[in-house]
Amino acid sequence: MIIVWLLVTIVGFGIAVVASRSATTFAQVLALRAGVPPLVIGLTIVGVGTNLPEIANSIVASFSDHGDLNAGAAIGSVAVDVTLVLGLLPFAAGAFYLGRIDLRIASVAIIAALLLGLWLISDGELSRTDGAALVFAWIAGSAVLWATARALLRAEVSERAEGSITTQLLALLGTLTLVAVGATIAVTALINLAEIAGLPEYAISFFGTSIGTSLPELTVDIAAVRRRAWGLALGDAFGSAFVDATVSLGIGPLASPTAIDADLATRGSIGALAAVTFVAIVLWRRKKLARGEGAVLLLAYALLYPLVLVG
Repeated sequence: MIIVWLLVTIVGFGIAVVASRSATTFAQVLALRAGVPPLVIGLTIVGVGTNLPEIANSIVASFSDHGDLNAGAAIGSVAVDVTLVLGLLPFAAGAFYLGRIDLRIASVAIIAALLLGLWLISDGELSRTDGAALVFAWIAGSAVLWATARALLRAEVSERAEGSITTQLLALLGTLTLVAVGATIAVTALINLAEIAGLPEYAISFFGTSIGTSLPELTVDIAAVRRRAWGLALGDAFGSAFVDATVSLGIGPLASPTAIDADLATRGSIGALAAVTFVAIVLWRRKKLARGEGAVLLLAYALLYPLVLVG
């Protein structure tokens, strides 16, 4: 059975990787056609698209009364996106300088969302009202990001801008769906492997499921960096973290309220807050993402293990 799940994991990874290349191309062309910086496209549209596995996990986990699977995966994915995903980029696709890319607004939005989530989970329950507040936070934050689009970097786009905006948007959403399908297949296999190994539910969600559901971000961002679409890659990583802290955490409880382990969720949220703040400072001060910075981000992720699991 272990061999079967390993093969399923590989197949899921393969689908996600192949689809991510096309998704990157369509996202670049959409940015050019719409006159919007790739960073903003990554922060919003691509960020939501690559988070389809987390959103699906939130709904399924909440309806099945597994609130910890939702909270653990959503909050854990925030930390994964800004540490593990970004930390692996320079090793997988090479170093790059941030130049004029400004991630301060996105960082503040993520931190504010995590603080909101931390307050809402303190009572050990996520209600419909809590879910609505989190989803609204994403809508409001996204509006701010779009409103400040003109002040952000317009990264160079090497693809030809053929086809209407609607065509490019539909093509992007279609390929992102394939990325999500591949990642979901891989996530299912990873969860089954973890259960066979006898790992606890919260550990599976915060450290296992969150890594699996972040595969779309990793594959899309690696493809984007290799195409020199650095704004798109950074926008997706930070945009995904923002979606995880809001929509992914709140969409399930909005449909079906659920109880959670307040202590573990609180520790996870504090860890994610620390990670986002630390990474934002590192990128702001260094203005580049090379292997040295990548190693620091990977170390930051590793430090979350004792913080979250040792109580």
